[in-house]
Amino acid sequence: MAIVNCGFPEANQNRFALAICEQFALETGIQWVGGLALGMGGNISGKSFDKLGSMVANVKKSLDLVLNLH
Repeated sequence: MAIVNCGFPEANQNRFALAICEQFALETGIQWVGGLALGMGGNISGKSFDKLGSMVANVKKSLDLVLNLH
């Protein structure tokens, strides 16, 4: 799994980075289970999610879902 971040608001700008990660997994025999594409990472920039509030609500939900998939 990969988490990819960009400064653009559109998370889909990360599609090429995720494709590269997927290809790397394929070529090295690592099981690819997908990735998370995040946008606007510069706004987070080391700040606490608790302080950012609703701006990162969907990011928190996504990370929580991934962490609980075991």
